[in-house]
Amino acid sequence: MANIGYLRTDASGQGADSRERALIGSCDVVYTDMTSENDARRPERNKAISMLARGDALHVRTLLDLAGTTRDLIQMVNELIQKGAELVSQDEGIDTRKSDGKVVYGLFALLSKLDKEAIGGWEKQYIQAAKKRAKRR
Repeated sequence: MANIGYLRTDASGQGADSRERALIGSCDVVYTDMTSENDARRPERNKAISMLARGDALHVRTLLDLAGTTRDLIQMVNELIQKGAELVSQDEGIDTRKSDGKVVYGLFALLSKLDKEAIGGWEKQYIQAAKKRAKRR
């Protein structure tokens, strides 16, 4: 059971704060991206997630480091669930290795399902509208 860390830092190059030091101290290896919050390209995050195996834990300072949007966060957490990996987020106090943290995974799984159902509904509506437009031509 490995503890893998992920940090997203800005490009200012400021020294590590106490939260970063705590995360680094609790992990076997830490991957770091220097990017803005809204930048979806996070190659080191992707490496960290690819290194996870069943029972491993991904440690982050905040869920915002993991993903910039709610949709991306749901996708990232869903990927962790599928891998059988755990999530530990310092700022939000989430630790899915504990029973109360398991509830968080359940909520993310539910949000993922709702998101997929909503997208499926939109696709059906779009296809029906496109078929109607094609018949009129």
